[in-house]
Amino acid sequence: MLRASELALSAARVLFESLLRAPRVTVGSAIPPRTNGVYAFSIDDEIIYVGEAAGSSGLEDRILSKHVSGDEGHALQSEYKAQFPDRRDRRSFIKSAVSVQWVEVPDSLMVSLVEKLAIATIKPRLNKAVMHRTER
Repeated sequence: MLRASELALSAARVLFESLLRAPRVTVGSAIPPRTNGVYAFSIDDEIIYVGEAAGSSGLEDRILSKHVSGDEGHALQSEYKAQFPDRRDRRSFIKSAVSVQWVEVPDSLMVSLVEKLAIATIKPRLNKAVMHRTER
């Protein structure tokens, strides 16, 4: 008989696989739902960042507001600040060059588990940079 932790990990793996199979769309054309979930940003075929979204505005808020229009502390804003010092140019670049894919995850505890599994498996370079900055 499977324990609760094994069941949770199994469910997280299924959701992680769904994330990887989800269609990629440019950030500028993305219409993410206002539900909890996990998302991945890509440049070309490389997943560069994985994040989680939970709360009332969910994926829509995290993807479109925080990363595209948010402050310079968010991963994409920080990554492209030197290349595009003007914030408007940076937003335009992100909207046209960066792709996003996501999977909806109704349970907020499962959201964190799926995100951590995705980061541990994929090892996106911007997640490493964020983790390194927070360790200082």
